[in-house]
Amino acid sequence: MNDDNEKLFGDKKIPFKAMVKRIGHYVIPEWKAFALAFLLILINVGTDISLPHLIGKFTDWIADVNVPLSYILGLSFGWLAISIVSQIMIYFESMILQKAGHRIVYKLRMEVFEHIEHMSQNQFNTMPVGSLVTRVANYTTSMSDLFTNVLVMLLRNILTIIGVYIIMFVKSWKLSLVLLGFVVIVFIASFIFRNVVTKLFRKERQYTSDLNTFLNENLSGMKIIQIFNQQKRKEEEFNVKNKTLRDTKFKVLIAFAYIDHLSHSSISPR
Repeated sequence: MNDDNEKLFGDKKIPFKAMVKRIGHYVIPEWKAFALAFLLILINVGTDISLPHLIGKFTDWIADVNVPLSYILGLSFGWLAISIVSQIMIYFESMILQKAGHRIVYKLRMEVFEHIEHMSQNQFNTMPVGSLVTRVANYTTSMSDLFTNVLVMLLRNILTIIGVYIIMFVKSWKLSLVLLGFVVIVFIASFIFRNVVTKLFRKERQYTSDLNTFLNENLSGMKIIQIFNQQKRKEEEFNVKNKTLRDTKFKVLIAFAYIDHLSHSSISPR
């Protein structure tokens, strides 16, 4: 299958600057929500980084019989308080981002649907219905995931890595330089896998569009299918398309799981 067939019908490659400008059209009205979420992310990253340090102190004090019990209890309550604050920050951060993401998706879907309403009859004759459904439903959901999950996780991971390595350099710069090599490996692997994941995403969109088109045509024409007794053949065609989409989604999940495992292995202590 060539690249033209792998693309969703009517898709065009948008330059990066133009894409950022279009995304900014939806992000700028929600800048207060994203700024507050960014502040909560900073607090959450700070608490996540401080917890292992407290656990280390706690372990050292338990091993030392000369440390008063009140110090250990105080440190325990401090760890509990930071953990509770971290979870509260995660809750509010998720709520703020989810609400902002849904507002953006609402606005985007309204604009897409209004655009479709003004399309000419000739455009409806040449463009499969599955492609239109995929744009209104799937593409807008992907935009919501971008704002509420992808960018948040990317920002949190970057801040966590920076914070962890600052502490590590303070404690042992030699060991930090050794471990820094693993981070470089992760970035190289991510760059390589980016092309693989991009192709898988393109196939997933194409197969989703194909399945939506198939369902629309066959459900609307079910009487004709039953008149000519083609139920079995259409069921087999659906099973093939459904299996193809399922296998492609599994490949996407495997690719992301591998990258996530690799990134966590580079910064997690063993």
